[in-house]
Amino acid sequence: MGGVVGNYEVTLKDKDGIETKEIVGSIVVATGAVPFTPVGMFGYDGKNVITQIELEEMLRDNKFISKKRSHDPVCGRAFRGAEILFQDLLRYSRKECALHQERDPEAHVNILYRDIQMYGTENEKLLWESRGEGVRFDVYDAAVPPVVKDGVVEFYQPLTGMTVEIPYDLVVLSTPLVAPSDSQAIANLMRIP
Repeated sequence: MGGVVGNYEVTLKDKDGIETKEIVGSIVVATGAVPFTPVGMFGYDGKNVITQIELEEMLRDNKFISKKRSHDPVCGRAFRGAEILFQDLLRYSRKECALHQERDPEAHVNILYRDIQMYGTENEKLLWESRGEGVRFDVYDAAVPPVVKDGVVEFYQPLTGMTVEIPYDLVVLSTPLVAPSDSQAIANLMRIP
């Protein structure tokens, strides 16, 4: 492969190994994505502070055991530059919360969020159903991210002007999918900044 953006010279090889040279204007590169692991963020330790994907795996494999404290999962979206649509977070959180509450009817679930973008009546209904099922929603100020420490999540709630502490058994971080580590090498090969 050679050339520049808009004018690539590529060599294609068919199943019999016969090569054909072509000039193409664009190339679609699908590198895939991997889950972001928030090492060093929000007290992430893979045990008491985990990602949503890790929680789903624990629930699937029956490895999640509640410690019967007053509050259980605290889910949150706190990653700048990693905008996750809230309805996606809510859809996944509801599924995980339902699985958790089915196993432990005494579980309390809190979801911390920066903003809620619920488009359409179905998604709005999803939000109200979650509240009706006992899921508590608390907004926090993006300029003052939550702090996870000593069994509590501490956050500033701009609506009340108060700092709130929520005790937890488990903190579940909703993390984005990110480009794989070798994607920069592929970008350099393609001459993409």
